[in-house]
Amino acid sequence: MMARIRRLIFLPFLVLALGSAAQAEDFGVTYTIEGKVFKSQARSEDVLIFEPFGDSDCTTLLHSDALFSADEKLVVEEVRRLKVNGSVGKPPKTARLRTNLDVASAVAPLYLRVTGRAVVGLGGDCQVQMGAVMGPPGLQGASGPTGLAGADGADGATGPQGPAGLQGPAGPAPEEAPIPPVIGFLNSKM
Repeated sequence: MMARIRRLIFLPFLVLALGSAAQAEDFGVTYTIEGKVFKSQARSEDVLIFEPFGDSDCTTLLHSDALFSADEKLVVEEVRRLKVNGSVGKPPKTARLRTNLDVASAVAPLYLRVTGRAVVGLGGDCQVQMGAVMGPPGLQGASGPTGLAGADGADGATGPQGPAGLQGPAGPAPEEAPIPPVIGFLNSKM
């Protein structure tokens, strides 16, 4: 009996949580940066701008979020890259910025650009987000019924007078009216 009461109390909260999640999606993002630059130059009051885009050129902005370098939502991870035998040079010190953004219209794939005083992106400024890799789109569903026709709008203003047209061809000549007989008139005077 108590379990049933708990379920009845918990159910409205679950429905409310699911409804609000449909509006904006909490989307995990990761941005790879030069760790040495960030470690030496970043200050806690520095503002980092996180901008997810819908294209690989980072021109279709979907959202923008500003976080301080020391924000508790932001995780800065140091990545230790191994030198591969036969490779030339030492790999750069690498770090990753990780956080969650509320992206209302996430598309696949999603690209991220992070800007800030101590942020130098590794592998380009516009980085693809692996969390955005989704399966192929499903089949399109059936169309719903057509809605009612809307009301007619008001008549617009009268436009300017158009140019005069060309002269039309001449019509047929008018017929002459018949002359009334004058025979009765002539006979009466004689």
